[in-house]
Amino acid sequence: MSSCWSEGDLRAALDGELDASSAAQLTVHLAECGSCDALHQEISGRAIRVAGMMAALEESPLGNVIPMTP
Repeated sequence: MSSCWSEGDLRAALDGELDASSAAQLTVHLAECGSCDALHQEISGRAIRVAGMMAALEESPLGNVIPMTP
């Protein structure tokens, strides 16, 4: 097993910020490393929940009161 990936690298992967070679290496590593795969899934779940909360805020009456920055 190769060394584990940092949380920052896993976040970069989810944001599509890895080059093709690194993304391929990560895919192989996640298939082999349950710890990194679990962390990757946790980070992904958090990102999905935050995106949902942001969308709900934008659609709420508070969205008109609270300035949203792009």
